[in-house]
Amino acid sequence: MDTAQLRRELAGSVRLLWTRERWLWSGVVAVLVGYALWVGATGAALNYGAEFAGADLSVVNWSSTTTAVFALVAVIWVLLPAAVVTYLVDSYVTNVSGNVHTHYRVEHPVTLVVPMLALFAVGVGAAVAVGDVPAALAGALVAVGLLVLLRTIAYSYRVFSFSVPMLVKSSLFVSLTVCAVALLAGVGIVAGRRTFVEAAGAGVGDLLGTGGVVDVVTGTTTAGPVTVSTLLGAAAILPVGFAVGYLLLQSAVGLVSRVRKPDVPRSQLRTGQRYPEFAHPITGVDGGDTNSTTSGESPDTGADQQSTPTSGTTAQSQTSTAATTNADETGEDKTDESDDVSHTKVFTAPDDGNFGDDVPDVDSVPDADSTADTTGDDDAEETAVVGGAERPDESSSGAGYRCPTCAESFAPDTSFAYCPTCGTELQSE
Repeated sequence: MDTAQLRRELAGSVRLLWTRERWLWSGVVAVLVGYALWVGATGAALNYGAEFAGADLSVVNWSSTTTAVFALVAVIWVLLPAAVVTYLVDSYVTNVSGNVHTHYRVEHPVTLVVPMLALFAVGVGAAVAVGDVPAALAGALVAVGLLVLLRTIAYSYRVFSFSVPMLVKSSLFVSLTVCAVALLAGVGIVAGRRTFVEAAGAGVGDLLGTGGVVDVVTGTTTAGPVTVSTLLGAAAILPVGFAVGYLLLQSAVGLVSRVRKPDVPRSQLRTGQRYPEFAHPITGVDGGDTNSTTSGESPDTGADQQSTPTSGTTAQSQTSTAATTNADETGEDKTDESDDVSHTKVFTAPDDGNFGDDVPDVDSVPDADSTADTTGDDDAEETAVVGGAERPDESSSGAGYRCPTCAESFAPDTSFAYCPTCGTELQSE
């Protein structure tokens, strides 16, 4: 194991917080402000609508109307914001193509999560030292726990075995749901509406047929020397629990894969997903890459491409081969097109229209292209071409001319001696 590389990747993982992940700091502020505005605006609209309709929204006297409003509030205040934030987090972890960003594509993906777990452990140590965990420290633990889960999403995109980003994103959605409930309850208690929060918790407990909802929403939990708000403690522990569970499960599956050494075509891996050294790339299956790189990277394109000198040479060879192939195909097309070009020789007839014995041989007649260049607009209008151009006016006086091959007829003042359609010498009608 390259310990120097591990140290570099661990240090780089920490630096991501103020380099590539600077969006987190502004994002947290934007989400909190936007969430407060959203809850305030929709809450005011619901209250105004209930007053206008004369409906009772009291949580003390729970009714069917209260149940309907509670279901609506659960969707617009809890589920919808959690889904939006989950989508935004995933969009910042991945690029426009849906592949994990290059700064997360480290050789040892676990280094993305370990520093955040260590930071959470420091926070837990501080909570143990304090004993009675204040709301500020609990909120900080919630933020670090979500950061752990965010890094786990990047980890899930990067790992080779059991790479299931959707599972981790679902865990983030559940964690954010709990955080939204904790935030709503906490703001209500801080605002002096503890009675309202307890009544709402009791009503939800009666609706679900489950007791103890009030204790979960407003109570505290003691674990050893630590006493913390039950809802805040759950919001902090839940994302870390999901992350650690996924890490353990993925590590177990990775050990099995390391023993089995599976044969997997690179075409089955997403861009940015690691291809470890113990795996055997399949040659010529599903268009998979036949070359194995020592960096463990799968083939990549565009701005996210990372290549070693060997892979770069291979890419250049493939590009050169493709270019040669395209050139050959282009040459064939040009050859086919040149074969279709008509080399019929035409000449301009005398003014009296009498060819006599002065008709030149085919090889000595000027080329049609040069004739077209020197011919005026009037001649161009009278010249018949393939594809249905206007033919000479057959109502003109005189016998005119006729093509013996395609049976085309031309006016007597026609200025060419060979049929422009098939190249056959014209005959007098």
